[in-house]
Amino acid sequence: MCDNIHVFNEKTMYEEVLPLRTKGYFIFLSIILVVSSAFTAKAYEENFEGGKADGWEFVSGDWKVEDGMLTQFEVAGKGGGEARNRAAAYAVGDEAWKDYTFEVKIKPISASNYAGVMFRVAKIDGGGDGNTFNSNSQYYYWLIGIGGTYSKIWQAPTGSALEQTPGDTLRSGEWNEVKVEMYGQNVKLYLNGKLQKDFDFPKSAQIEFGGIALATYNASASFDDVKVEGPGIPGLSVSSKGKLTTLWAELKRK
Repeated sequence: MCDNIHVFNEKTMYEEVLPLRTKGYFIFLSIILVVSSAFTAKAYEENFEGGKADGWEFVSGDWKVEDGMLTQFEVAGKGGGEARNRAAAYAVGDEAWKDYTFEVKIKPISASNYAGVMFRVAKIDGGGDGNTFNSNSQYYYWLIGIGGTYSKIWQAPTGSALEQTPGDTLRSGEWNEVKVEMYGQNVKLYLNGKLQKDFDFPKSAQIEFGGIALATYNASASFDDVKVEGPGIPGLSVSSKGKLTTLWAELKRK
């Protein structure tokens, strides 16, 4: 019988060797801590490296996964020359998606107009002409200017901006880091690490839950490295799963 066991210590990031006979309760405690950490770390991540966008709904536009990124291309007659919202959405209407942090990288192909993100997407419909601003859609939307000097916060089906002020905008042809922190009815919006907007949605426009969407407005853009974290988000973080698998492998060999 083996007298020692290897247990990964998450705080110090190295393996501890614990005597099996004298510290059995420590082994049990370590297992519980690692398992608990793995199953409470809620995160959704997608980098499109598999060549697919599993679970994503292409609401309108011409979306394709190529070269490890999801791209909205211009659509002849609908998008290239018309001011329309094109969106690819995930977890629409999921009541578990309430308060969360949503991150994504955006690289505009077009030199002007907008690309952005939708959050608290309770309902979304492309309509007959592909425009997601209609009575069948319900979401919050950060339209970030490509070039220009300002961005906007909209709420579907409202037909006007709730907030629009000067600020940083997306750099065309470059990757831009976008981050949304949605808690209660307050949202904090970041672009390339800088806070752009700290906004409280009015009672007349409040949406309580919903998934996410990637969107363009009369523009083409690529999206990558989607990550959503929050208490109701399904899925295990990659790092936690890896640690748990390593631990069980060690236990089985002893």
